[in-house]
Amino acid sequence: TDQRPELLSGLLFGGGLSFGGRRSGSGGRGGSFRGRLLFGRLFAAKAEGIGHHGAGNGTDGSTHHVGDEAARLSSGLSGSCQTAVMLSQEEPYLGRVFVVDNGRVATPQHRSVLDAIELMHKGCTAPQIPAALEACKDDIVVYRAVETLDYLKKGGRITPTVAAVGTLLHIKPVLKLATGKLDSFRKCRGMTKAREAMLEAIRSDLAIRFKEAHARGEVHLLAATSADEEETARWVAQIEAAFPGMPVLCDPLSLGVSCHVGPGGLGVGLSVTPHVPAEVLA
Repeated sequence: TDQRPELLSGLLFGGGLSFGGRRSGSGGRGGSFRGRLLFGRLFAAKAEGIGHHGAGNGTDGSTHHVGDEAARLSSGLSGSCQTAVMLSQEEPYLGRVFVVDNGRVATPQHRSVLDAIELMHKGCTAPQIPAALEACKDDIVVYRAVETLDYLKKGGRITPTVAAVGTLLHIKPVLKLATGKLDSFRKCRGMTKAREAMLEAIRSDLAIRFKEAHARGEVHLLAATSADEEETARWVAQIEAAFPGMPVLCDPLSLGVSCHVGPGGLGVGLSVTPHVPAEVLA
């Protein structure tokens, strides 16, 4: 998976994944925002060689591996996904490496890795796992509030004039991410109202869009932040209080999103569990 240092956890190592990649700069997960931006890429599931000089890294262990999954940054947000798909259709990866393009980034991508592990334990084969993950690619929503407008301005998403006026009026945009596309959702006066707007949007989605999946216990509650640890802890506690009984999976925002959102960003979202293919259940 791309740019996800927070996925280096004992849980994922225990799930049968191996990691490789490169790091540059300093700071990492617990360091400064600049350190996070400089942190390099990580690649999961022994597919780390795709598109890089170490292409041979994905070919070892073929005698006891059915196939490898490569969870790339969504094609809607990065061209690297199409490159990975193209290379996975050539030797030595053909039939061994399967690229997942299900519109996920940040914590939803983390959730997809966990879903892939669960599908594997349920008996899904390597080709069936990406098919199951992509079949539910639209069953997701994420809301993110931006603390500063500077990074949206630098990224060209808003003009300098809009950024100046918004800063003067203490406007905190709430962005909506759905299936790899990032759009404006609402403009709030202050982060307190932005938090409330995001939680209210999640309540609405649980009651309407994801009502049936929620009733079956198939909806996961997600959170992501580019804020410091104290602010992140307060945000997670607020989410837990708003939705008692629903565990919250929280990660630092991925680097590809952080460089657009900037420090102090907060996010919350929902993701639906993929269904096991019928041929596996038969």
